[in-house]
This record gives sequence, C-alpha cells and structure tokens, in this order.
Amino acid sequence: MIKKILLLSCFMLTTIFSQQIFAQTTVTGMVTDDTGEGLIEAYVIIEGTTIGTTTDIDGSFELTTDEEPPFNLSISYTGYATQTVEITENGQAVNVTLEEGSVLSTVVIGASRKPEKILESPVSIERMDAKVIQNTASPNFYDAIENLKGVQMSTNSLTFKSVNTRGFASFANTRFVQLIDGMDNAAPGLNFPAGNLVGASELDVNSIELVPGAASALYGPNAFNGIMLITTKDPFIHQGLSAFVKGGLTQQKSGAGTNPYGEFGFRYAKAFKNKFAFKFNFSYLQGTEWWVTDRSDIDGGLESDPDYDGLNVYGDEIATSIPLTDPATGNTVNTRVARTGYNEMDILDNDNASSLKGDISLHYKAFKNGDLSYAYRYGSGQSIYQGANRYRLRGINVQQHKLELKGDNYFARVYTTIENSGNSYDTRFNAFNVNRAWKSDTNWFLDYILAYNGILQNPLFGGVFSNIAPAPFDHQAAREFADNNLLNNDNLNVTQNALMGIVASQLGLPGWERNDTPWQSPDSELFMQTRDEISNLADLVNGSQFVDKTRLYHAETMYNLAPHINDVMDVQIGGTFRHFILNSQGTIFNDGPTGFRETIPISEIGAYVQLSKALVDDRLKFTASARYDKSSNFKGQISPRASFVYSLGENRQHNVRASYQMGHRNPDTQPQYISLDLGAIILLGTTQENLENWQVDRTYSSAAGVFETATIMGTDVRDNSYTVS
Repeated sequence: MIKKILLLSCFMLTTIFSQQIFAQTTVTGMVTDDTGEGLIEAYVIIEGTTIGTTTDIDGSFELTTDEEPPFNLSISYTGYATQTVEITENGQAVNVTLEEGSVLSTVVIGASRKPEKILESPVSIERMDAKVIQNTASPNFYDAIENLKGVQMSTNSLTFKSVNTRGFASFANTRFVQLIDGMDNAAPGLNFPAGNLVGASELDVNSIELVPGAASALYGPNAFNGIMLITTKDPFIHQGLSAFVKGGLTQQKSGAGTNPYGEFGFRYAKAFKNKFAFKFNFSYLQGTEWWVTDRSDIDGGLESDPDYDGLNVYGDEIATSIPLTDPATGNTVNTRVARTGYNEMDILDNDNASSLKGDISLHYKAFKNGDLSYAYRYGSGQSIYQGANRYRLRGINVQQHKLELKGDNYFARVYTTIENSGNSYDTRFNAFNVNRAWKSDTNWFLDYILAYNGILQNPLFGGVFSNIAPAPFDHQAAREFADNNLLNNDNLNVTQNALMGIVASQLGLPGWERNDTPWQSPDSELFMQTRDEISNLADLVNGSQFVDKTRLYHAETMYNLAPHINDVMDVQIGGTFRHFILNSQGTIFNDGPTGFRETIPISEIGAYVQLSKALVDDRLKFTASARYDKSSNFKGQISPRASFVYSLGENRQHNVRASYQMGHRNPDTQPQYISLDLGAIILLGTTQENLENWQVDRTYSSAAGVFETATIMGTDVRDNSYTVS
C-alpha cells in the first residue's frame, strides 16, 4: 500500500513538474547598437510586469517566464531609444538593434514618486545609472556622486563622506536625506547620514537619483536641502555572480605618508521560475586614515598664549579665568588660561579606516505585479566623524530590517534601524580625562596661579619653596610647573604641606590632599595605557566612550489612484509614521541612570497628496503636492509644491519648467535631548522637558579671586542666560 502511495505521489509530482516545464515560455536574442556591438546589461522586460533580465557581456539574453504568448518585450539601454518587440511563440529568437537617443529621455522616479521622463519631471533631478557607475573614473561610485550638478561633498575621513545640495550644511548634514531602497540610512541617534560607510555595495547599485533643493513636499521635513535615492538591482533581472577587487595607495605628504588601500566585494543573485528570488552582497574596504596636523589657534593667537586652543589639539578646551598678577601694575586681573592639550594623533588609538557591508534579500512574486520582499542590511566600520567634537568611530554598526509589498501603483513598507556605536569614543573627552587622570583641573589651575603670581616665593614662606618655585610672571614657566606637578605630596616636606594647606584655604580650596602624578608624554607607555582605558569607559565624567543604541521604527505607504481615475487626473496619496527610542545611557542624551528617563521616545507622522494633469494636447503638465508633518515636540507644518512643465517642438524635445516649493525641517534628536558637557561649553537640547530636568554644578574663579561653585539649571538657558553670574 505504501509503495502504491509513493508511486502515485511520484506520478503526480512528475505530472505537475512536467506541466510547469511545458507551461514556461523561453525567449532568446541579442541586443546590439548600430555598429553591431553587443550592449552589456541592456534591460529586457515583459511589458506591464517586473519580469525580465539583462544582456550579458556579448549582448545576448535568455528569458524564461510563465507568461504565455502573445506578450511584448520592452528593450532599453541608457542613451538609446527603447524598442518594443511582440513575442508570439515559445522559443522565439529576438535580435534588436537600438538606435541612439537622448539621455534626457531617461525615466526617473524620485521627482514625483512615479515613473516619468527626466525632462518632464516637476523639479530638477540628476541621475546616475549602473552603466555610468561602472565607467566612473572615481575610486568608487560614492565619490562619483560629487560630479553630479549642484552637489557638494564633505569628507570626514577616508571612508566617511557627506552629500549636500543647495544650502549650508555641516558634516552632520541632517538637512539632506539619503534613502537606499526606501530606507533612511542615517544613524537615528548620532544624527548623521552614514554615507557609504554602511551603505550599498557598488556591484548592487542600479541607479542613483538626486533631487537638489527642498523635497519636503513628498519626503518629509528632513529633505530640506535635497534627497538622494539609491536603488539596488532586482534579483529577478540581474542574476548570477559578480565580484571586484581594487587596490592602490593613499598619500599624504604632511601626515600619514604613503599607505596601501584595498577593497573587494561580490554579489550573487538567483531567481527560480520568476516566482522566488534572492540576492546576497558583501564588500570590505581597508586603508589608512588621513592625519590632521593643523595646530593653528582657533582665535588666531600664538601657541605660547596662555589661552591657546589649537585646532586639532584636544584637552586645551578646558580653560577658565583665574586671578593673575599684572607685573606692570601689581593689580590682580582675571586671565583666561587653558590646560595643556594633545595632538589628535596622540589621542587616536590607531589610524586604520575600514568599512564592511553585507545584505541579503528575499523576493516573492505574490501575484503578477506584486513583489513581497524581506531585506536585511548590515554595515560596520572604523572611521572618524566630525560633529560637535571629533569622534573615533570604532566598531560602529547599523542594522536594518525591511518588509515591503510593492506593485506598479502602490507600496507598503515597514523597517527598523538599529544603531550600535560599538567601542566608539569622543577624542575631546578622551583628552579631558587623560589630563584629569593624572591631575584634576582645580589642582592644575591652582598650581598655575601659585607659580605665575610668585606666591611660592613670598618672603612670608621664608624660602621654604625656593627649590621648586619657578620665576614669576612667566606663562610658559607656570605651565611647565603645573604640568610637572612639583607640588605632589610626595615632593613636599611637612612644613611645605602645612603651608600649602593655608594657601589652598585662602584661595577657596579648603583641605590639602594631593597625590597627583607628573604629566605623561604621549609616547610613554603609561599615557597610551591611560588613553586606552579611558576610551573603553562609557562614562563621560571619567571616560570617553559614548553609547548609542537608538532604534528607529518606520512605516510608510503610497497609492496611486491613476488606474481608477485616469481620465480625470493622476492622484497619489501617502503617509508615514516614525518612532525613535533614544538610548545613550547618559553619554549623549539626558537619559539612562543619570537622566530623567531610561530611554526617550519621539514620534512623527506625515501625510501627503499629489495631483498631476496633462493639458493642451498633453504638452502642458501641471503638478501640485502638499505634505503635513507633525512631531511629538513641535507644531505641525505644511510643505507645498507646484510646477508647470511645457513641451515645445514637433517632437516635444524642448521643455520649459516653472516650479515653486517650500521645505522645512524639525530639529533632530540631539537638539531636542542632548546633554553634553564639553568643558568650555555645554550642549543642551531645548525641549521643555529636557530643560526642566537638567542641571550642572560649575566651579569658577570669582572676582574676589577665589573658587566658587554655582548650580546652573536647564531653564536658565532660556530664562536667565544674560546675567553676569
């Protein structure tokens, strides 16, 4: 009985399998230009579907599909006019010669969230396709973006670049949005677009569309300066294995010197009967970071000035006004003095730069024009980032999960971005706490006062300190005295210790207990050990490592009503919801054990509508859109856009565009909830609840020449920021 069942099952499976084989249609052919040369990676797509393939290195193709003839094939290639070929039978051979056309007839999606010719788009848009990316002379495709019209590229480091268009922006360009397959690749807590540090693999990039200028009407408040959409390759169309290897040298005459640079990657994609497909990407880059060596004083002063604050020198931001004697008049004058700092390369644990990227996606054609997909993307790297401070990104990683249902006229997607700062640290705080590890700020400034004012040479002390006291009224001598720490308890006898207790009390520093150690040279083993210990301590009071485990949850949908009301006008509607959970354990935000909340939630909603209509024999195209966005901490905003595009000429080859648009942005997560004491300044987010739940104690030298402590409340920033105290 079991044998009969097995035989019957095998017969049924064989019958089904045979039916599926015979139900398939295979089309072969070749695509060439007018010289007869094969066109590589020309698109061969079944009209009205997303089913298709691309040509190989010879320009030939083979397409197998469940579609039964007759159907049409659309054959296209950038810079050539698209041709349509009717398929009437299984096994039909197709040989097509494409004629050169205008690049300006290229179809784009980013300007209106729907396919349209680039000349007819309602706003300016720039585009790079896979062919341009493949032929670029730049080291990688991301560098080539800088060649697009209106683009400015800011270079943070070897592996970290930031794109901007139209308007002012910093390295942390939160005014410009970068989407990879619809997912925002900005780090949600650190608030910077991660560039291509954790972006897409070069082998998988299919096209890049860039809209310069305000794009808030369709993409939300952060698209204030513009938006860039990176679309990766469809595994149903781009199948097979591809790989690359790059190598070279980086050279910096005044810093890092000549060093090797290498990158490799591969991509594999496979489709099964045009129903299921998957793809996998992996790439890795490694090189040597650029060194920053400019020590210029930020205020234009000299390196010998007592308040010297070097551009790439860290630790000298700890500065205060202390009572020093004017040798000309004998009067006491509050003079600003800074602690001795360290060069950036002393503070960095190494100068390596690296980037690892990997992603996998699964695609299932749920129905003819519907693609259900899941994607996982991971990126990790080692780099340097310039924000409020210089940050050593060490093992930072970003993960994204996305589930999406997409058709010709709609999409619905949900994704999450999970950020982990790894072992990254703040170079400035590292220098602060390396200094404080061997000597507190109070003790250092006290020693400076004693040395400069010649207090230790006062006759009242009877020459007790003559063996260690430097010449008075000499800033350099006072600095060396404070650095070398000759007032360590171990260096003083009983009499000297007793007298120092009296002096400290008169200066407002009661109690005399010091066991400070001498200043450590950056090339000493003790310095490097202290630096590394502090870089691994996630506490900005004593360490420099910052924690960021912020998460973003995003849901978005869009539907085009055109198929239902095509005779009236083209109408698109869409909406988004975002929810942030800030989690820095008190190292960035006012959260964690020292904050007013363990984690901080922020929510945003948005909705938009876009109307378009072709008039005057389809020569005049009118488009209008508006979007409403509301954040949990800010009032709602409306971003409008309107445009007219008129086509002139017999072949409509000349186009005139007039457009009006407005953009806005909400402050990102850091201006809302940051709580970061940088020593010389404090960065404080100014939402109501952040101000009401923040305070700090500051020690300063009063006009009377003694040290006092004041408590500053967060609300003072708003209500009492102009008082003398």
